Amino acid sequence: MAEEPAPSVSPETPPTGPVAELKRANPTVKLAAVVLAGILTLAVLFWAQGIRTTLEKQEAFRRGIDGLASALVIPVLETKSVVNENRSARLQGIIESVQRSGSYDVVVVTDPQGNVLATTDTSLKGQIVKDMADPKNVGHAKAVDGLVEATSQIANDGGVVLGVLKVRAKL
Repeated sequence: MAEEPAPSVSPETPPTGPVAELKRANPTVKLAAVVLAGILTLAVLFWAQGIRTTLEKQEAFRRGIDGLASALVIPVLETKSVVNENRSARLQGIIESVQRSGSYDVVVVTDPQGNVLATTDTSLKGQIVKDMADPKNVGHAKAVDGLVEATSQIANDGGVVLGVLKVRAKL
């Protein structure tokens, strides 16, 4: 079989297609396209960085709430103690001072079943907060109504869960 020669292109036949159109385009249009592509690239990078920064802030906030939950072990134990009766007022005072010291909107402490032990939100006093009793809703930070909400288990050194802490704040 003989190979067929490739069709020859004469020098006077101009190339066709998108590449040819780009080569014939006005230099100002080319410059505008490059600038627009650069601006779009920067916008996407800034948007991605903004999301990353928000997630990093939420994670740092969650870790801080984990530390606060560790500090609440003894006050939560005291609210359940027969010897130290009427210590729920101490836990209430602690979370109110936590709210005042930070820019926190709401601070809530429940037992493992979701019964509110102390709260800065008066509408929750004496209530059961079911989502705080569900372990899959604990240990994370998420955006809720323009605020960041973080939850953490209040557990002793042996890992026994004594309660749950939920904090909402504006970051």
